[in-house]
Amino acid sequence: TRLLTPCCQGARRKNIGRTALRGAVPDYRDPPTMYVLYTFPFSQHARRVITLLEAEGLPWTARHVAMDKGEHLSDAYLAINPNHQVPTLVEGDLKIHESTAILRFLCNRHALENWYPSAPTVRAEVDQWTDWCQSRMAQAVIDIVFNSVFAPPDLRDEDAIARGKSRMAELAPMIEKRLADRAWIAGTATPTIADLAIATRGGAHQHALLVAQAAGQAIDLVLGGEGNRLVL
Repeated sequence: TRLLTPCCQGARRKNIGRTALRGAVPDYRDPPTMYVLYTFPFSQHARRVITLLEAEGLPWTARHVAMDKGEHLSDAYLAINPNHQVPTLVEGDLKIHESTAILRFLCNRHALENWYPSAPTVRAEVDQWTDWCQSRMAQAVIDIVFNSVFAPPDLRDEDAIARGKSRMAELAPMIEKRLADRAWIAGTATPTIADLAIATRGGAHQHALLVAQAAGQAIDLVLGGEGNRLVL
């Protein structure tokens, strides 16, 4: 499938670095040879990174981590990401674990101004909503999705599902109100990484559709298919 093959050809990396007291420091403004993304199809966090990589035609290839078989807990993967989570972005010795850190790194490295505007006031809005998604929405969605989809039936926590739905009942209207008079969460002319973060969380279906269209991607890449959409 598309996720298991390189998505575009990378330019050959030049041998350029900065001299420092501790040796040569890579200049990450140079084009990468190929990003390697450790991923799992049901990971909301991985999908936001894949969407950005694909939208911008950045060189990348996927490494499937069989989380359903416990591969994320193996010694081999823990050496790459001690948090035993996906995604992980690797290029040479560089390893980045957190999805929003990956998004910011890619935007900064490749000057993706539309996705992560540099104007301080606009960036503050983008950062605010990106962090809001991680700190406020994340646990609610995990409570619902994990216990509704991934946990074995005999281990599903109905209280956690109810708690997550209650929290989302508070949070979803905040997204709807924010988007009532604008297309994108930070009030920008085009989607930003904040929109990617919220869309892949399943916060508002119409918003996710717009993000997918703007990124030129299928809605199932953003939302992860019918079986993984958040239903309140």
